[in-house]
Formats: sequence, C-alpha cells, structure tokens
Amino acid sequence: MPRLLLLLVLIFAAVWLWKRWQRALAAVQATRTAASGGAGRRLSEPMVACAECGTFSPASQSVSAAGRSFCCGEHADRFLQRQRSAQR
Repeated sequence: MPRLLLLLVLIFAAVWLWKRWQRALAAVQATRTAASGGAGRRLSEPMVACAECGTFSPASQSVSAAGRSFCCGEHADRFLQRQRSAQR
C-alpha cells in the first residue's frame, strides 16, 4: 500500500511539473512575440460575399462592380446584364 501511495504522489508531481513547465514555455513565447511586435504573425484578410452566388472570397481577390463585390468577373458581368435588363 505505501508503494502505491508513493507511486500516485510521484505521478501527480510529474504531471504538475509538466503543466507548470508548459505554461512557463508558453509565457516566454508570448513575451517574445509581443517584443518583436507580432512579427511572423499572420493577419487575416477580410472576406466578402459575392453578390451573384454568395460565395465568400478574400477582399483582395474579389471583383468590384456597381458598388458590389463578386468572386469573379463572369459573375460581375452576369449581375450587370441582369441589372440593365431590369431597367428596360
């Protein structure tokens, strides 16, 4: 029985030390990232929905026409043609 109790205490201590080491390592990495001004940190790009099909695409790759965003030039043309035919 005393050996079992000693084994449980050793396992508990090992797990506690492991978790404490992991937290300390994460804190050091966070400090380094903050000190470098977030270098290497990838910022997300805003996504916009296509007015024709509803597909989301990055704003830098979208096509803008008539004040709306589209996933491709074909959808922009199709939308503009529908708008022109509706005005007639």
